[in-house]
Amino acid sequence: MTYYIANYQPKSKKELKEAVASGKQLQPLEMNVMGDMLVTTSRKVCVCGPRYPKAHKWYAEVTTDDNGVITKVK
Repeated sequence: MTYYIANYQPKSKKELKEAVASGKQLQPLEMNVMGDMLVTTSRKVCVCGPRYPKAHKWYAEVTTDDNGVITKVK
């Protein structure tokens, strides 16, 4: 499974960390053959960027709360 950030295209993991620290409400988005699905539960997922068709240049492990909003970037 490939996860991206919904409605936000950070250019680096540092930019993603800064956005989460500033209080931006971001959710991971899973892209698969069944269609795009937002993460809506509390869990850890790995995200990458930038999005397809550009080559992935960064990866991060993110933790989400019960609503699927990113609370921590590792």
